[in-house]
Amino acid sequence: GFKEAAEKFAEETGMSLNNIDLTSVDERLKIREAIENGKIQEAIDIINKKAPELLDQNRQLAFHLKQQHLIELIRLNLIDEALSYAQIHLAEFAEDEILMRQELEKTMALLVFDKPLES
Repeated sequence: GFKEAAEKFAEETGMSLNNIDLTSVDERLKIREAIENGKIQEAIDIINKKAPELLDQNRQLAFHLKQQHLIELIRLNLIDEALSYAQIHLAEFAEDEILMRQELEKTMALLVFDKPLES
């Protein structure tokens, strides 16, 4: 993967990786993989463990991750859980930001379709 490529590149070019934290690269790859596999809550948990202030400082990132988790719940047809999640984790964003409210409304509109992924 990326870590091995960086190590190989450094070896071939004679560069030092002393200033690069490859553990950080591993964690970022875990986050990316979790998101790509629809495991958004897992990604959020990793972020909160490694950089607890990140989502507090970047509300837009926090919103979009939580919005994607909501979409995954809807995709899995976990309607009650999706509604509860939206009320608990996303309502605060909708109250503060009109653009986030509009995005949340569009996401919640997926609930009216029998097959939201085809809509």
